[in-house]
Amino acid sequence: MRRTMQRRLIVLAAGTGVLGWAALFAMQGDAGDALKQIGISGEAARGHILSSVVEGSLSSPSSRTLKQIPPAVRAGIVAGLGAFARTYLESDSFAAQYRELRDSRRPAPPEPPSTIEQDRQEYKQSLVEGLRRAEELLKSTPAEYREGIEQTIAFLREQLKAADDPDNPMFSSEMDEFKRQQAAEADLEYRERLARWEREYPEDPRAMIRLRLEQFLRESEGVDYTAKLKARSDGTLIFENPAYESKPASWKLCYRAGRETVEAAREFARAWLADLNTGR
Repeated sequence: MRRTMQRRLIVLAAGTGVLGWAALFAMQGDAGDALKQIGISGEAARGHILSSVVEGSLSSPSSRTLKQIPPAVRAGIVAGLGAFARTYLESDSFAAQYRELRDSRRPAPPEPPSTIEQDRQEYKQSLVEGLRRAEELLKSTPAEYREGIEQTIAFLREQLKAADDPDNPMFSSEMDEFKRQQAAEADLEYRERLARWEREYPEDPRAMIRLRLEQFLRESEGVDYTAKLKARSDGTLIFENPAYESKPASWKLCYRAGRETVEAAREFARAWLADLNTGR
């Protein structure tokens, strides 16, 4: 149950992954000073925000500054959220980075299936190459060791002749049908992966932000902030109610952050959603 204050603040926007950053900047009053205090660059901060929004994770660096924020002022900090994060998330820079990352996650289509005739020719080429190597080896092999190589050469010649046999099962119409079925299954799987990619990475960056805000509102709803804790024999704190131990990590993180903090974040998320839904 023990977590850094940093993660407690980041959970204020588990869905958006950015409110914790904005809270820090709002408190400090200047993003540059805040970044200097936690020892990262503005580029790194934006990278954490990008990762958090796209992945739905809680990406952020370790920071003593975040750990030292008193619980009593966290709700006030959350009330000033958005300055840094929204400016970045609504920028052309974020849109370009998002598109690049989205494109990198696009599933690749399956390779088109080869025809039976293509398979036959490829097989014959491999036999011809194997036969050439065996014949070269035979020339430099002492007579007492040639028998095995000669048997290999004979076998390869037989296989090369059989490759052109119209009744060869390797290149039959049944095999051709089997390959078509495999291709159809691969195409269906690709279309399913493509549909999932389109859902998980919507083309419009604002749609992704909307998804994360809605995710946060769902995951932060119904948290029992009055839940009691107890210590195990090793000192680890757990919920007295065993049902709460099976709650998702986001639910537990909201519990640790506290009612005032999370409710302020929910208010911010609802306001942002309203702006997105009205096109602002």
